[in-house]
Amino acid sequence: MNYKVMLKEVAATVLAGVSIALGAFVYLKVGGVVGATMFSIGLLAVITFRFPLYTGRIKDCNNFIEAPLSLAKILALNAVGCGLISLMIDSAEIVAKCQSIVELRSDAGFWTSVYTGAGCGFIITLAVVAWKRTPLPLLIGIPAFILSGLTHSVADVFYYCVGHEAVDAAAMTAYCGTAIGNFVGGIIFKIGDLSHKLPLTSTDNER
Repeated sequence: MNYKVMLKEVAATVLAGVSIALGAFVYLKVGGVVGATMFSIGLLAVITFRFPLYTGRIKDCNNFIEAPLSLAKILALNAVGCGLISLMIDSAEIVAKCQSIVELRSDAGFWTSVYTGAGCGFIITLAVVAWKRTPLPLLIGIPAFILSGLTHSVADVFYYCVGHEAVDAAAMTAYCGTAIGNFVGGIIFKIGDLSHKLPLTSTDNER
């Protein structure tokens, strides 16, 4: 890979983080069901421009030895994009909301964050996979995961950066749980793809 292609890939991955951060900002600004629905603009940008997003690329894992490193790089660059947007936030209201979210993450702990992250990972992967057939998983799934308290590792980077004063060891432990959970939720689709490639049994043939 030459440096121009690499630079383009890096920029696109950072822009994925920027897109999700903008969606998160709109959600916090508007609030409620409407705000949660408008968060979808972030993932819409990712899908439309094919920006590499951590939660959107998990389903593409083929090598489970190399994949974690590749996904970690994507998540790190997504985080850079979120950090850039966080630097532009000077609203005390938004900062307070982000601090409240960080405190909720701290209280949740590691294992709860794994579970909520898995739920979010499943929904995001479903939205990405099903987008060409129907936009419903995107338009319904995004507000569903937000309003139900499921956690997205990239959006959480934005919340953590803006509400950084509330970040502590417990919050970082919970973040790790969310990132792992997102992976677990997304990899379910890979298992589904593999199941389609299994040889048919005699019972299946009879059907």
